[in-house]
Amino acid sequence: MNALVIIAATHIKFPGNLGIVKTVFHKEYSNAKFTSVTISKNTDGRYYASILFNQEDEPVVAVREAIGVDLGLKNFAITSDGSKYDLPKKQLASLEKNRKRKQKKLSRKTDKTSNKRFKAKQLVAKVSSKIARVREDFLHKLSRSPGIRKSSNLCRRLGG
Repeated sequence: MNALVIIAATHIKFPGNLGIVKTVFHKEYSNAKFTSVTISKNTDGRYYASILFNQEDEPVVAVREAIGVDLGLKNFAITSDGSKYDLPKKQLASLEKNRKRKQKKLSRKTDKTSNKRFKAKQLVAKVSSKIARVREDFLHKLSRSPGIRKSSNLCRRLGG
């Protein structure tokens, strides 16, 4: 899809009926060259645009020595220097309980073509999306924590 990115104004201009869409850029890329945009829609109805940039690689310098990460049963992750990291259990438990309740309501809607079933399905999708975002946020914060700096190093250590 041909799209024009207007970074200074934080907008993306798409051809056709979409027009200009307001965006949130999480990082500023002043010397990067825009390549393409991919638009995706989640089951809960939200749209996301992934923007591909080309930029010059900056050499990665190790800040400190490598650490080991162990995935555990009681704790989510334990590092070799003794730090322990847990999942946000309270928030996830309440969301899982909410999803379970909404899935029960959805299962009672037997007419597959009814509008009420469609709405119930949307509610389940919204809660499921929220659970996924909470988990993704936790992993993002964990990979950026002072004990574990780079997410690529975390993945490399967890993978073997």
